[in-house]
Amino acid sequence: MRYFPEPVIIKLMLLVRRVASKLGISLWLPQRILSCLLPKVGDNVVAKPLHLADRHSDTDLAPLFAMLPAEKQYGSSICENDLSHQNDYDLEIIIPAYNVEKYIDQCLQSVIGQRSKYKCLIVVINDGSTDGTRQRLMRYDHAQNIEIIDQKNSGLAAARNVALKHIRAKYITFVDADDWLLPGAIDALMDTAEKHNADIVEGCFRLFCGTKFYPGYNHPFEVSDHWNGQLQGYAWGKVMRATLFANCRFPQGYLFEDTLMTLTLYPRCHHIVTIPDNIYVYRFNPVGITATAGRTPRAVESLLVTIQLMEDNAERGLKQNTQTYDNFLKNEVSNTFFTVYSLDNPSVNHHVFSACCRIMSQYFGTFSTSEPRLKPIEQALRSKDYRDCMLAIMTRKDKNPGG
Repeated sequence: MRYFPEPVIIKLMLLVRRVASKLGISLWLPQRILSCLLPKVGDNVVAKPLHLADRHSDTDLAPLFAMLPAEKQYGSSICENDLSHQNDYDLEIIIPAYNVEKYIDQCLQSVIGQRSKYKCLIVVINDGSTDGTRQRLMRYDHAQNIEIIDQKNSGLAAARNVALKHIRAKYITFVDADDWLLPGAIDALMDTAEKHNADIVEGCFRLFCGTKFYPGYNHPFEVSDHWNGQLQGYAWGKVMRATLFANCRFPQGYLFEDTLMTLTLYPRCHHIVTIPDNIYVYRFNPVGITATAGRTPRAVESLLVTIQLMEDNAERGLKQNTQTYDNFLKNEVSNTFFTVYSLDNPSVNHHVFSACCRIMSQYFGTFSTSEPRLKPIEQALRSKDYRDCMLAIMTRKDKNPGG
């Protein structure tokens, strides 16, 4: 018999997880006791495959889409981009900008000030800013190798996609307009890309919050012929071969659009390099979309964008492999739950769990992870055991906190 509402139990499990992490110890037993207080949900998981076309009738999708505005439009990641001029420049730097009048100068100066031997094109997309961002950009209107595009506010994904429609460089990098590049970033990334004929080169980043810098994520130097979890899930802080985007764009309308990186782009790469150089500064904004997404109904888009990309990959004929399977268990399942927990809505948790079980069956029916730390999540989803799934998520230890 349960004496506490499910949101209270989840909050207690999250608290125990934070304590265990801070103390560096395992608190599996308290988590096991708490998980036993959760309801059994697995009996309600249907065997039917998930399809976004059934969003208004599907047992799990309909309640999630009902939380979002009815007029909300979502878009596929499948497209045809023009790469006929990709040899015009060595690197295209894409900077979406929305209401960043406080930061856009620092961002652009960090890019323009790069002393690089590479020919670069800077494309800034003003995404319908309502503050003084456009006025700030006016001073760069006639600058060499800078192009400014104005569009109606359509979101981060749509802004990036405007630049991707006509790619004019061999490599692409993204910079968020409130962040900035560190000196020497472009040459550190591009020298490595040219030397190793890399599909992706990723560097390290630092975190900036308020007035202080904090450690971000540090890479060793590593060259690999496949993605093994070594890359961060963000679009920034790396250079990527332009051909990766030949038929690919960021899924529009969704938050968590960077899920494209781990589900679609990384698995297609055969030459991946990480370098130990500090490349990028990420400005943490405690009231920004990234930090607050989990507090709104749009948190469910963490799952929906995953389903969108799974469908897109199937349409492209991209086959799942052990890397994409392990990524699904390690990142997509856990990240989705940690995002929707803050809604304090057990029904959402249950539909997300059911959908994850169905994704496992639909796309990863014969796969089995070789990573011991992912086995508990795998077994919980296979057996449709909600309690064990929550226990596995709350007690999993990551050997690589950034991967």
